[in-house]
Amino acid sequence: SDGRGSSRYKRSMAAVCTQRLLERLTTETSP
Repeated sequence: SDGRGSSRYKRSMAAVCTQRLLERLTTETSP
């Protein structure tokens, strides 16, 4: 169960990173 939780945590962190990256790119692209 430990590995499972770790995988879930990693996936969540990756999702947040991607979301922030997209937001940052969108903000930079906007005038």
